[in-house]
Amino acid sequence: MSLLDLIPGGSTAKLIAYGLGALAVVAVISYEVGQYNDWIRGPLETKLEAVNDKLTAQKRQAADRYAQLEKERDEAAENWRVYARKEQDSFDSQMRAAVALHGNSGMRFTDPAGRGCSGGCAETKTEGTPAVPASGAAEGRVSNEAGAVLSPEATRFLKDQALLADQAAIYAQAARRVALQCISAP
Repeated sequence: MSLLDLIPGGSTAKLIAYGLGALAVVAVISYEVGQYNDWIRGPLETKLEAVNDKLTAQKRQAADRYAQLEKERDEAAENWRVYARKEQDSFDSQMRAAVALHGNSGMRFTDPAGRGCSGGCAETKTEGTPAVPASGAAEGRVSNEAGAVLSPEATRFLKDQALLADQAAIYAQAARRVALQCISAP
């Protein structure tokens, strides 16, 4: 005899009994699976919390390091701006000094190998002054024992070329200082 034989009534009651039995079995299995999951999940949740705590700490450290690097970058940028401004001011003052040096200072250039007036032009000479050739006097050329004095155009040209050479030298020195600063910067 089975348990279902004890249930009075027809097949409907038996179906209900089967359903309730299956429901009880499912409930017991669900409870056991839940207990098993809790048994497995407990240590995993503890490990997951530890990993999350570690990750949060690393994020905090990364944010602190990032803030520190940003501050260092800003300080380095400010230092570079100050250095560049100082170098630019130095460069500008050297350029102004070079221009002033090569300005219209009244300096005259002579050609030591020059013969002054070639072609036998008449020269006028007074005691203690250089001889002035008659044909070159209008052009500003003067001849003396040290050589021929160059024309104002030639003098201006040479002064301009000397200024360009000085400016190139100043630029090269400034570039070298900046390059050495960049190389030696930590």
